[in-house]
Amino acid sequence: MSDFKSKSLVDGKGVLFTNHDKIDDASPDMKGELFYNGELLRIAGWIVETKKGMLISIGIDKLGKKNYGN
Repeated sequence: MSDFKSKSLVDGKGVLFTNHDKIDDASPDMKGELFYNGELLRIAGWIVETKKGMLISIGIDKLGKKNYGN
């Protein structure tokens, strides 16, 4: 993962990158981090084609309370 998080921790903001390390079809298409309420969260996205068009399904995991920026 990039060191982007160390450069710009802004509450309510995050970043997703293309996942070039996919192991199988269940691996996320994108992964990144989100800073929210003093916590750094890991986010992942899966691109899904539906009858109505493309959507991105997301998952979020806590990395732990760090109180970044305080």
